[in-house]
Amino acid sequence: MLNMTEKQYTLNTLKNKVSYILLQFAFLCLLGVQSPHAAAQTLTLLNSTPVDRFGTLSIDRLHNIYVSDRRNNVFKLDSLGNQLQVFSPPTQGHLALIEAWNVTKILLFYDDRQQVTILDRFLTPISSTRLSDITEGGIIKMATISNDDRIWFLNESDFTLSKFDIRFSNAASRAPLNQILNPNQNDIRFMREYQNNLYIVDRLSGIYIFDNMGNYKKRLPLTGLSYLGFKGDEGYYLKDGQLVFFNLYTQQQRTFNLPANKPYLQALVGDSFLYLVSGNSLDLYKINK
Repeated sequence: MLNMTEKQYTLNTLKNKVSYILLQFAFLCLLGVQSPHAAAQTLTLLNSTPVDRFGTLSIDRLHNIYVSDRRNNVFKLDSLGNQLQVFSPPTQGHLALIEAWNVTKILLFYDDRQQVTILDRFLTPISSTRLSDITEGGIIKMATISNDDRIWFLNESDFTLSKFDIRFSNAASRAPLNQILNPNQNDIRFMREYQNNLYIVDRLSGIYIFDNMGNYKKRLPLTGLSYLGFKGDEGYYLKDGQLVFFNLYTQQQRTFNLPANKPYLQALVGDSFLYLVSGNSLDLYKINK
């Protein structure tokens, strides 16, 4: 039998162990880490919208979806996948990027025509600008709209990053990139400004982050990507059959397994829905929490 001293020692040891376990649990809760026994999120397929060879897509603040087909028609769908409007360009060209987050101004960047077209929320053209008329020459590899209604340009010829006010054809900022990215070995696929940072996706070397004046901040070594989505304080991308989320400020990751029956190419995350694009369809899933 234990004497009083041994009993007290055993009781104190048990208290310490319980306190340690409780502290660990509280710490995990603060980090947002789920218990391995927590119920996993599941998906329910609601509908599938045919797409004539998927091109590119975007989502706005109201969770409307914008998707283009092989003819570069742009379709605006509501959050349930119902078609609202269609924009058919009068002149054919390769649509490299749609940026619709602004809601009232949707940017279309045609890389082969070197042109930026701005649509309103009904997909009616507001303006169309030849980039050679406002830049100082060169080939624009990628373009996107900024939070202050200016346009970011990545010039492939002189390898610079510029922000332009297309109304006055002047550059608000310009920064060289040849000390940051390899000018001879890169594959720029996507560019977007979000929460006052500009994200450039290079499929070969990762995600490059700049502030809203074009000053370089850091690189995330996430290779093989063609698109980067955003929701709240997280970025997300599709890779190896998983939807990967990462915190934009701590880089803490979480993953979400996708249905294995389709080779999905791109994902958009809405409020309660997940939109997955294959080569010929846009599938709408409800996220069951």
